[in-house]
Amino acid sequence: MVPITVVNRQGTSVLVEWQDNGNLRRAILPAGSVIDNAVDEAELGYAVAYGLPWESMLTFRVTPERIADALRRHGIWTASDLQRSPNAALAALQEAYSIDVSALLLAVKNTRS
Repeated sequence: MVPITVVNRQGTSVLVEWQDNGNLRRAILPAGSVIDNAVDEAELGYAVAYGLPWESMLTFRVTPERIADALRRHGIWTASDLQRSPNAALAALQEAYSIDVSALLLAVKNTRS
């Protein structure tokens, strides 16, 4: 039996969440499959996966050089700068990854079409 958390109930179905080798998963199962907040592992094999397959949609074009450039443009040149301005560092990281987020949004749009 795999320990689960029931996220939502709707009619005769439940949306469940569990840890799978350290990865958080969600799926839809018949409500009768859940016994004392656990599900037989075989049942999870028949479950309807919930959510988008982010793993197959993610592509990273960010490089260490791109992150370093963004950090410098945000005034983060030293460890002291980083400690003094963690929000600027976060903004630099968001900037460095922004093209990747755009690509992800495009991938999501293409899966819906």
